[in-house]
Amino acid sequence: MASGVLSDRERPDGSRLLGGRYQLGEALGQGGVGEVRAGRDRRLRREVAIKLLRPEMAHQPGVRKRFEHEAKMAARLAHPNIVAVFDFGVEAGVPFLVMERLPGTTLGDVLADGPLGFEEATELGLQLLDALASAHRSGMLHRDIKPRNVLVAGPGIWKLGDFGIAKSIEVTDDPGLTATGLVVGTPAYLPPERLAGRPATVASDIYGVGVVLYQALSGHSPFESGVPLPALAASEPVALRERRPDIPPSVDAVVTRALARDPAARFASATEMAGALRAAAAAGATAAGATAAGAETVVSAVPPPAATQVMIAASQYPRHPRHPRRRGRAAWMSRRVVAAASVAALVLVISLAVLFAGSHRSAPANPVTVPTTSVAPPAAGPTTVAATPTQATVASAPAARTTAPAHGGKGKKKK
Repeated sequence: MASGVLSDRERPDGSRLLGGRYQLGEALGQGGVGEVRAGRDRRLRREVAIKLLRPEMAHQPGVRKRFEHEAKMAARLAHPNIVAVFDFGVEAGVPFLVMERLPGTTLGDVLADGPLGFEEATELGLQLLDALASAHRSGMLHRDIKPRNVLVAGPGIWKLGDFGIAKSIEVTDDPGLTATGLVVGTPAYLPPERLAGRPATVASDIYGVGVVLYQALSGHSPFESGVPLPALAASEPVALRERRPDIPPSVDAVVTRALARDPAARFASATEMAGALRAAAAAGATAAGATAAGAETVVSAVPPPAATQVMIAASQYPRHPRHPRRRGRAAWMSRRVVAAASVAALVLVISLAVLFAGSHRSAPANPVTVPTTSVAPPAAGPTTVAATPTQATVASAPAARTTAPAHGGKGKKKK
């Protein structure tokens, strides 16, 4: 800013006041139409950033009027991903904007250290598109989306700034607000139709987001370096996956569509592009997870060498000290089966005997001893279990003692 422009408001301590309340501080940066200075709102006691129109431009009636118009439009925007505009004024013939003060780091500073990770770049794109959707609904175009105009507001939080050269979507007949053939913006981030001098549209901002996303993911411009300005309008972008092969094809397709030379081939709105980017990122993450799972399965399916297999088998079935209960486990199980069968046979015989005795109550009965023989189990190995005779006595009226044969055996009379 030229020396002495605001000297009439200079304070004894060397600082300057704008509008009687904003104290100017050191310069933070310069742009095509003005410079940004640190400032402090003395009334609300908060730090702010103040953008002043360049003096040589402030004296041009058309430029000054357009700046004032756009400042008022920008002050209407309220979105968490847009740098807030608090106030607007004119001091000593110089228009100025009072804006939200951020740390000062831009996406351009971050990308100087290399491209972003896939998830971080996707989140950046979604936040920019959400901010643009809000601005477009308010009737505002940005017209200069580039890394230097995207500020870091906190971990994972991005804000789109510098709506100072934005232009209202509403058509105006005021010659002071338009300029035939005037191209406002940074050429490397402008679409072909803008480079050809046609007016900005929503599709122009979509193209700018596409360029920023491409650069955030790859660390490069979409076009070959050294391409002269006249040739940019006819140049095709280098495929994103050529510069970063790990990008999912679905995300590559979204960026490629945003960079289409024909505005009609791009997304119709920022909201539509945000939906496509969100779906593409989810599809890419799912595909990456499936690929990782498939690789793990392939690795686990490869048979190990023979020696390794033997070691694995030994580790799966460790040797334990032989326990007395482990020796002859088959014989022990056989004895359990024999005992169970014997008990079942005994219950059956007793039941039959009781029924038989009940049906012959009128006849004198003798106590009957019914020997039963255990049922031999199926052969299970070399183990042999001897059958043990069991006797069951059914009491009746005194009579001669008789031995009844079981299973066709001969009875033996007891004395």
